[in-house]
Amino acid sequence: MNTRHRGEFNILLVATADGEHIGICPEFAIVKYGDSFEEIRQNMLGAARAYLDAAVSNKLPHELLNRNEELPTKFQLLYQAVASIVDKNTLPSAFGKLPKKYQQAINTGNALLVPVCA
Repeated sequence: MNTRHRGEFNILLVATADGEHIGICPEFAIVKYGDSFEEIRQNMLGAARAYLDAAVSNKLPHELLNRNEELPTKFQLLYQAVASIVDKNTLPSAFGKLPKKYQQAINTGNALLVPVCA
């Protein structure tokens, strides 16, 4: 669990075959789109750090640093699928519920999970 004093967040970067680039930070419920992996990586890092800085400097509740449940379902499933592959080297049973373009991005190695220490 993240607190204002310590924690970590993850950034999931996904590129689909149709050219969509998505960045997801589940802990802060941030989703952004961009034109390239590099653009979305920079945008996500900036947005996540700004969110974290605002939460810490304004002494906001710890719950705002642990918002995984607030992501739209398709992004929760996408994050869980990639995290499961990274952690256990297996696909979760919910993989089949993902839109095909996200399944393909995972299968072709176009999904990258980046942990960031806060």
